[in-house]
Amino acid sequence: MNKSMIYNNYMKKCSNPICEETKPLEEFHRDKNSRDGFRSRCKNCCNSYYTKNKKTVSAWQNQYNAEHKKQKAQYDALYYEKNKEDIAIYSTTYRQENKEKVTSWISKWKKNNRGKMNSYTANRRAANIMATPVWISDSQLLEIREIYDLAKELQWLSEEPLHVDHIIPLQGKTVSGLHVPWNLQILPASLNVAKGNKLLP
Repeated sequence: MNKSMIYNNYMKKCSNPICEETKPLEEFHRDKNSRDGFRSRCKNCCNSYYTKNKKTVSAWQNQYNAEHKKQKAQYDALYYEKNKEDIAIYSTTYRQENKEKVTSWISKWKKNNRGKMNSYTANRRAANIMATPVWISDSQLLEIREIYDLAKELQWLSEEPLHVDHIIPLQGKTVSGLHVPWNLQILPASLNVAKGNKLLP
């Protein structure tokens, strides 16, 4: 059932003295610490406050995250495990609807984090080299390159980036696979990210 169909059956009054409008619950952000499970102020009032006090809110958030880094990491990991399918769907939809914005953000992030990118690329390359068996033939190495080339060629058929994924992860928690042609598959980025370093049945 659509959430809006549920929420529209319940109304709540915004606590902001400037607003004080009675609105459907879908107009309020969730808050597990409140009595009814929703914030006292409506989304419009919260967004308006954030817009006017963006620097102050950002500073407070950064300070809170720094002081509760471990708890936040645990909460984020638990939340992701419970909602990874919904997160993957949302991420895919968002990227499709905001391609230029996402592309611009990624380019800017890479430019400002060259050290992290170089480290990631080096680690990934090292993992591939270590997982490539010495007995692999030249024709199989060529087949690996062809799979990566095929992913690029098929990109025009997909609305999101295509990744070459290791069916059995190279650095899995329970088992590690090899960098060989029969352990490779082409997946949409959202599915590959949701899969992570896990071996799926």
